[in-house]
Amino acid sequence: MGLSQEAHDAGQEVASAAGATLPETLNRVLERFLGWPYRVTSACVVDQDGTRTERFVSVAYVTSEGAAAPESTAIPADAVAAVIDSCESLNLDGFRAAYSRIAQAKRLRKGAAPHPGVPWSTTVTLGIIFALRSELPLDDLAEELNRLNAGKPGGEWPNMVVVASTGVIDYAVQFPGESLSADFLIPAEGEITGPAPPMYIGFVKK
Repeated sequence: MGLSQEAHDAGQEVASAAGATLPETLNRVLERFLGWPYRVTSACVVDQDGTRTERFVSVAYVTSEGAAAPESTAIPADAVAAVIDSCESLNLDGFRAAYSRIAQAKRLRKGAAPHPGVPWSTTVTLGIIFALRSELPLDDLAEELNRLNAGKPGGEWPNMVVVASTGVIDYAVQFPGESLSADFLIPAEGEITGPAPPMYIGFVKK
């Protein structure tokens, strides 16, 4: 089986999960594709100051080889790569609450990147809002996302909104005079030390 077919089948498995089985199904599928040193579990995240998030359905974090799953339900922020706020059906109030939880996770204080100056070495916590379906069309979710982003620094924005039955909202970069190009991952605070290149950052609905 090719990787694309495997990914398609895994997506169908997640999309067909019932609400009660969504956490287990989603985390099992994510671990299958991520592999060591990453693990995925339902947990909250805590930083060095003791600031703790609410519980997320999925937290992807780094672990040492052979380490057992944490007995605590709190994962240290420095070990966390991504948080996913998941639900069966998304409405406007639920979307705003998920946005707030993602922003809280992204605000947690983390240590410095292990390899400063290396482009792929980052401490950014990826934040994803995931729903099996939505009471709102993607256009309305994108408008609300834009409104919420206007009141938050870029480092607290969710990186992606996924509605399994409909599509995805994320960001893309566009340089002046060109069309939209690659997907854009919001950099960590202070990552761009020199003058920022001229570019537009826009929503992409797929």
